[in-house]
Amino acid sequence: MNRPARIGLTGGIGSGKTTVAQVFEKLGVPVFYSDDYGKKAYTDPEVKRAVLELLGDGAYRADGSIDREYLRAQVFRDKELLGRLEALVHPWVRRQFDLFCEEHGSRVYVINEAAILFEKGGDAAMDHVLLVTADREERIRRVMNRDGISRADVEKRMDLQDSEESKILRAGTIIVNDDRETLDEKVFNIHKIFMAKIWGI
Repeated sequence: MNRPARIGLTGGIGSGKTTVAQVFEKLGVPVFYSDDYGKKAYTDPEVKRAVLELLGDGAYRADGSIDREYLRAQVFRDKELLGRLEALVHPWVRRQFDLFCEEHGSRVYVINEAAILFEKGGDAAMDHVLLVTADREERIRRVMNRDGISRADVEKRMDLQDSEESKILRAGTIIVNDDRETLDEKVFNIHKIFMAKIWGI
C-alpha cells in the first residue's frame, strides 16, 4: 500500500521551524505538529493512568488537565524519571503520526514538525529530514522577544538541544532562515523538488 513520504522538519529553538511549517501548510502540505500532540498525549486515558501511577495524583489538576509545573518539578534533574515519562508519551505520539500518514495516504508527502527530532532518534523513521537553521544571535533575539525571557535562559534551552553543527551533518536539506522575504521562495522551491521526487515507497 502506498503511503506519503515522511519528511521530518526540525530546527533549534528560535530557528523559525514553525514558520516554515506554516508555509508548507499554505502550499497544501499536511503538517503534523509533534509538540502539540505531545501535549494531547496526557489526555489519553491510558497515558493518563500510567502518568498517575508514575508521578502520583498531583500530576493532574482538579479539572483533569496536566499540571506542567508539577511535572517539571518531578523530572527536574532526574533523568531516569524523565525517561520513563517520555516512554509513555513518545510512543503515543508516534502512533498518532502513523494514523496521520494513513489519513493522508494519497498525498505525495507529509511533514512531521518536531523540535527534538534528532535528539530522540525520530529522524530514523523519516524518509528525509529538513533542518531550519539561523544565526545564533538572531535565534537568541527571537526567543527573548517571543517569550520575554533573559539571554541566559535562552542559552540554557539551547544547551539542552544537539548542536547546530551536528544537526547540519545529519540533515538532508537545510533552510537558512535569515530573511523572511525570501523564506516563502525557499520553501516553495523545496516543495517543487519534493513533489517531483520518486520516493520509491
